[in-house]
This record gives sequence, C-alpha cells and structure tokens, in this order.
Amino acid sequence: MKRLLLLMIIVSATVNTNAYGLWGNDATSSLGRESTESSLLFADVKTGIDDYTRFFGPLMTVGLKLGGYEGRSDWPRLAVSGAMSYGITTCLIYGLKNTATVKRPDGSSNDSWPSGHAAIAFVGATILHKEYGRTRSPWFSVAGYGVATTTGMMRILHNRHWTSDVLSGAGIGIMSTELAYALSDMIFKKKGLLRHAPERIPATPSFFSISLGLGLSGKDIDFGGNGLQVKFRPATVADAEGAYFLNRYMGVGGRLRVRSMAAKSFGNLACWDTFYRNGNSIIRINGIANSNHLTELTPSAGLFFNLPLNGRFSLGTKMLVGRSFMQEPDIDGQAESRTGDEPFAKGWDCLTMNASDATSLGTGIAMTYRYKAGFAWKMFCDYDVSKKDYTMTHCPLYDAVPITYKKTKTMHDLTVGASFAIHF
Repeated sequence: MKRLLLLMIIVSATVNTNAYGLWGNDATSSLGRESTESSLLFADVKTGIDDYTRFFGPLMTVGLKLGGYEGRSDWPRLAVSGAMSYGITTCLIYGLKNTATVKRPDGSSNDSWPSGHAAIAFVGATILHKEYGRTRSPWFSVAGYGVATTTGMMRILHNRHWTSDVLSGAGIGIMSTELAYALSDMIFKKKGLLRHAPERIPATPSFFSISLGLGLSGKDIDFGGNGLQVKFRPATVADAEGAYFLNRYMGVGGRLRVRSMAAKSFGNLACWDTFYRNGNSIIRINGIANSNHLTELTPSAGLFFNLPLNGRFSLGTKMLVGRSFMQEPDIDGQAESRTGDEPFAKGWDCLTMNASDATSLGTGIAMTYRYKAGFAWKMFCDYDVSKKDYTMTHCPLYDAVPITYKKTKTMHDLTVGASFAIHF
C-alpha cells in the first residue's frame, strides 16, 4: 500500500505539473480567439483508429486468458479489478468534464478536459501491465503503454483534444487502475492470485520509457526590435526513449521528443481586433490563429551510460545527436465592413513563421528507482541545443504588402520531468 501511495503521488505530481504548463498553452492567449493545435507533419490526418486502439489493453488481456495463457488473476478477480478500474475512471472523467467545461480545439463541444479516450486506453494498458507485464514479460507492458500513447497522440492529431487533456486522462487512467487493484487485493487477499511478479532485477539496465516533462528555458524570438518579438510560454515535453545496454554501464539507444509551446504574445506582429474608417465603411480587422503553437519533433540517437548506486538506485546520462523539425505559428487575418453601401469580408495570411530543420545535440542526467523487478521510475533533467534560421512573414492588413523578417538563433532547452521505464 505504501508503494501504491508513492506511485500515485509521483504520477499525480507529474501529470499536474505538465497540465499546469499546458493549460496556458491551450488557450489562444493574447489573440482572444479559438486556436487549433495542429500536429506536426500530420495536420490533415483523419482516421477513426483511436476509437479502437483504446480497447487494445483489455482485448489483449482477455484474449491471452481465453487462450489459456494465465496472468496474475483468475476470472473473478480479474473481472472485479477491471470493473472497478473502469468504474472509477468513468466517474472521474465525466465528473471533471461536466465541471471544467473546456472547449475542444475544433470548437465542437465543451467537454475537452480530460480525455476519455486517453483515460480508457491507459486503464487497459495498466491492466495488461499488471496481469501480464509484471508476471510474464515486460514486453506486454511495452505493447500496452505504446498503443495507449499512440491513442493519445491520435486524439491530438485529429484536433479533438489539447495535449493537457491527454496527459490528464492518462494520469487518471493509471491512478484509477492502481487504486482498483489495491482495493481488489484487500477484498480477495490471496484468493484467485495465480502468478506473482518475479523479484529478479535484470542484469543490464536496458529499458524502454515514456516521459513527461516541462521545458523551463524561454524561446523568445526578436526579429529586430520595435515590438517585432514573439514570446512563448513554458514548453510541455513528451518522450519515448529506449536503449540496449552492452553491459551494466554503457549502451546505445534513441529518443523521440515532442516539444510544444504556445505563443504568449506576438508583439506588433499580430492582426489585432480593431476598427477603422474607410470612406463610408467601418472596417473590423482581427486575427484568428490556425496554430499559435511552436511544435518541435526531434528524433535522436547516441550513447547511454549507467552508474549503479545499489540494487534499486542508479544514475544515468547520455550523449545524443538528432534532427529537429518544426511546425510554427500561423495566423489568418479577417476583415469585414460594419457599415457602408458595399459590405464585404476578406481573409488573408496575416502572419506565418517558418524555421529550418537543424541538427540537435542533447545530454542529461537521470536518477532511476527500480520499484519492482523490471520496472522503474526516473526523474530527469535534460539539456538540448540547436541553431535554427527563423523566417517571419507579416501582413497586418488585407491590402498591405507582406514584409519578411529573418532571425538566426541558437536555442538552449532545459527540460525536467519524470519517466515510467520498463527494463528488460
């Protein structure tokens, strides 16, 4: 029970820290309009796969059990644990949805936070992890949490949820399942318990992990003074990372990192909500953000190092080289006449921002605690650096000539966060 409490505290702290950083990111900030958080490289992806992948965990668990491959619990114990897991999650999710009333990024409804799809997906992943990942092979946990993470990412790609919705849903799903299994253990005690988790810790620290972090370094970009500056909020960071260790001390691996920051201010570079007179007409000018986020996708690879401190704790570091790809802010302008003989409405590209692909160098330090055989929590602090060429094209009025500004800047990114790791 003490380990469960510790686990829930860590998950809750991680999710709420990231949700706090993202809550400001999810608003349109100074523009006062709805923002669409488009996804890097996949803005037009439209599939219904996430409606099905959220059920991967329970289908996998039931399928294995029907096939005679026994996991942790017998049928009655599994049924009760699963029912309580989904019951607690459903109550929390819909209670919060009806209370918070956060608008979805596509503007379709006011029940965006937290994500029900992500919560259901991570309930199933945690059930699969507890039934088969801990008792049979950690690869079941890798599969379950990997598919659940994909489900959450698809909800963002489909413009149905903000990133904070998905992170909060995932945290609620994991915590609800941990609580349900703790209650089930109190009810059944040892009855119906078929397999126990092995206590043998793998000889090498090879791992696969899912991480959540908060970017503490700023990314303000000044295009030459006179208010030509874009200011961003703190970043939210999600990672999938893994490494194969050749021995206890050194290995090779890679990391896929997504970093997202919302614009806090565009200075004098935006189409402000304003009115002006043009002959007999009063023209209203305003800007609508297609995306007010600076989103960075960075795949990287390199060397990983590990220093065992004792049987449970170890220190780790890494040296990575990767490539950074950016999706940048995009704001459309709209003009409409309020009075006059010839009403009209016009739309145009008010502000677009592009950045060159760039080489990224990364390192970091992590403290790992193996709370179970094959499973661990990590606290990490990462540092990444890259140099990019930024181009801003600004057209404040529908009949103005666009002006292009350029800036080369070296970006220094500091990220702190926590990881759930599976060792093999």
